[in-house]
Amino acid sequence: MWSAVEKDLQRGKSVSASLYNPSPANPADRFHVVTILGVDNSSGTPMVRFHTWGGERTISLDDFKKSCTL
Repeated sequence: MWSAVEKDLQRGKSVSASLYNPSPANPADRFHVVTILGVDNSSGTPMVRFHTWGGERTISLDDFKKSCTL
């Protein structure tokens, strides 16, 4: 799954994904759709850059893979 995301990002395409939160304050918030903008490798730990309703955010690639349900 991640290889398909990487290919689209390398082509300059953003990718939509749904992130899963197993224990949200409100059960209606278990899933949240985001737009993946890219991966930042500058800090040594790959960080996925994504856009959500509140603006641009980052999450570690490992955590992203655990919570992503494309």
